[in-house]
Amino acid sequence: MKWTTIAACGAAAIVAPTIHAGIATNVIDFGADFRDQTNGIILLDDAFDETFEQLGIRFSSPSANPIFWLGADYGFAAAANSIVMGDPRTGENSTHTLRVDFLTPVFLASIHGIDGGGDRDTLRIRAFTSDATQVDVDVMTSNFGSGGTVTVAADRIDYILIEQSGVNHGLFLDDLTYAQVPAPSTMALLGLGFLARRRRK
Repeated sequence: MKWTTIAACGAAAIVAPTIHAGIATNVIDFGADFRDQTNGIILLDDAFDETFEQLGIRFSSPSANPIFWLGADYGFAAAANSIVMGDPRTGENSTHTLRVDFLTPVFLASIHGIDGGGDRDTLRIRAFTSDATQVDVDVMTSNFGSGGTVTVAADRIDYILIEQSGVNHGLFLDDLTYAQVPAPSTMALLGLGFLARRRRK
């Protein structure tokens, strides 16, 4: 199962969950909410843990590389309000891995990559259960001049690794989308609804 790309979510950093058939889908657009816009580049560090944990996620870097959050005043407009895995102030390559842990398991997750289009990059997303079993993978190689999205889906995803490679500086990441696994009671109701529809046919 693959999921179509959700459109960019405007300036707001957080979009309220969308509820459909008892399933909540969340989109995080790294915009102006929850940060000080006087500085165009900030570290997504411990100060933001509580904010994002309230949304059910935790960011980290397996290589202990800082995660930078670009503001609306970032010089490359297409990458404003995104996160990057290298220091854009020094021109460091941003091809480090990003890890996203879901405090409540999800069954779908995606990330959008964007770049200037001057080279070809590879964006990969891998999904894992808590015992480090890989349950899905999606990969895209492109110049990302108009962006591109990779998506994973499985019965249970506890964390994802977002990996990238490229000749130059890597990609800017945005629009993290995830859908939480419904509670057993919700799944039971969905099952009853399916049975009812079958009996009416």
